[in-house]
Amino acid sequence: MSAETINTNANLLWSVAELLRGDFKQHEYGGVILPFVLIRRLDCLLEGNKEAVRAVAESLPPETDPEARDAILQAAAGGAVYNTSPFTLQDLFDQKDTNLRPNLINYLAGFSANVRDVLLERFKLPKVLQ
Repeated sequence: MSAETINTNANLLWSVAELLRGDFKQHEYGGVILPFVLIRRLDCLLEGNKEAVRAVAESLPPETDPEARDAILQAAAGGAVYNTSPFTLQDLFDQKDTNLRPNLINYLAGFSANVRDVLLERFKLPKVLQ
């Protein structure tokens, strides 16, 4: 890795730290940065099939068994991870209004159960975002 690349990455990290400084204490940065890095990576991974998954999710009747629903959505996604929310992380980033928190919670709730377990239960992301 070149010195220029290292400096660019270091500057990016410091700019993120500056954004977090007012809302979080330094020891809390990891509880915010790590989940959002994971979310961004998942968002990129799911980008190619998000609309197909959403179409399948919307076509399922509400009374569909949760396990069957999960299996159908995994098949539509081509893997064990999917998101049925109408939002992407970029959509949320572009929002400049008061609906950001509820829309972010909606986005997180749209993930498959295995991802929700990590983000909501293990990282406790909704509590961090209060």
